[in-house]
Amino acid sequence: MTTPDRNYPPGDFSGRTAETFGALTLDPPLEGFGFDDIFKVSNCLGCKWGRVVVNAGRQRENAQDLNRESCWNRFKELIADAGGQGAILVKGGSSNNRWERVLIRRVGGHTDIMIGGYSGQSKKTSLANHFERVERADGKPVRVAWTFLRAQRPTFGPTCKVRYQYFWSLVRTIAQEITYLFTKS
Repeated sequence: MTTPDRNYPPGDFSGRTAETFGALTLDPPLEGFGFDDIFKVSNCLGCKWGRVVVNAGRQRENAQDLNRESCWNRFKELIADAGGQGAILVKGGSSNNRWERVLIRRVGGHTDIMIGGYSGQSKKTSLANHFERVERADGKPVRVAWTFLRAQRPTFGPTCKVRYQYFWSLVRTIAQEITYLFTKS
């Protein structure tokens, strides 16, 4: 049995509908050491976040984790220090979300943006997620992966430099489906 994630409380948003959140700086102690995710959005519909800064880098998983059918949300000006997995993870049927002006300040993990990762709450497919003006502070292309059976490849604006990780996407797809096969519902 897996233990529930330990997320940074000021950055944990769940069950919100059509709310707007202003500037938010998430600055966990020890750069997030001991936490899984810093900015966690779960089961939120039609919400807007403006200028979220994640000052971390030592968290086990991600700067932002979008889960459990979070749909039609907008994230404008996200500055993210990635964790052990990456910067942004979208999973569990989270669809039609949009990010504008994302800066991945510190890189971590194998992938910067992962769509369709494992979710214990929803096996639905994550569709139609879009990114405008997303970049890494080091100037390298943003690394993007998705699971072939639980996600649609995200779309990016014309100025975004991205590198699609097809092999890593295949590996994640196989591992995730095996996990779903052996996990009790």
